[in-house]
Amino acid sequence: MKNGLNVVCTNYEGDYDYGVGALINSLFSIGYEGKVVVLYGDFPPFWQEQLIKKNDKYVIAEDVNIEILFRKIESEIHLCYYKPFMIYGLMKEFLDHKIYYFDPDITVLGDWKFFENWVDCGVAMCLDQCYPIMPINHPFKKDYRDLFQKLNHELVNPNDYYVNSGFIGVGPNHITLIKIWMDFTNYLSETGHDLVGVMVPSVQKYRNIKRLNTICGDQDILNAALLYTKLPLSILGQEGMGFIPAGFTMNHAANHPKPWKKNYLKEFLFNGKKFSAMDQSFLNHISSPINLYSKRKRILININKNITKLLQRIL
Repeated sequence: MKNGLNVVCTNYEGDYDYGVGALINSLFSIGYEGKVVVLYGDFPPFWQEQLIKKNDKYVIAEDVNIEILFRKIESEIHLCYYKPFMIYGLMKEFLDHKIYYFDPDITVLGDWKFFENWVDCGVAMCLDQCYPIMPINHPFKKDYRDLFQKLNHELVNPNDYYVNSGFIGVGPNHITLIKIWMDFTNYLSETGHDLVGVMVPSVQKYRNIKRLNTICGDQDILNAALLYTKLPLSILGQEGMGFIPAGFTMNHAANHPKPWKKNYLKEFLFNGKKFSAMDQSFLNHISSPINLYSKRKRILININKNITKLLQRIL
């Protein structure tokens, strides 16, 4: 498949526009060229006015080959469940393109060419931080099979892993997986499951014995869909999202509070949470080319960070 036809997409609501800005800055820093489609649930990002508007598209600067499209999501389901529908729509709109979905709390590392080549190996994904290994006879996966058996899909991939849905990269020939992901999501909606709220993290699954099934978010539905695809899959380990050392592709700030809401010193002193690689990766991309903070705010953040790191070494 020819490299160079790329569409990155993400969706957000609330203050996650800080994360989207850092994501785009990180893409710029590693040489990404192509389209970025940003779907928002309530309001466009506060930094949109910094961009240069060209018809219905925006660019970061005249000499930067990154086009940004903003679209409002008109859907009642939670944004996380909307992922497969967004990806499918973009695959139909941008034929022959590779589509890369990133959660808005991810920053990208390395060289963009790796991502293009990665999708050529198969559907690109990474193992989850909580359940990287999940054998086919795990109770959760048995529940997936029981829940979706009425859809009459053939079990063709009895795998032993569990992926994180914060990133997925697909090529035009991978659309069948996205259709299964959509089918399963629609089925849940039709059978009365709540797709407006989302319970995270997945460790909540069996805390309430009255739950009818183990689907607690889009990630569970994606992992269920993987059981029924014959497509080649290219899955990195936990390092793929920076959950363990040796990562070189992205950092996923999957835990809370998010880097843009975190007082690093307070979190360390009162909650024992250290300043992390996720935090640093976000701070590396808060000012260029999209500026997320005032100069004064950036200085205060750096002072907070440096004091926190010093105390971490001492204590």
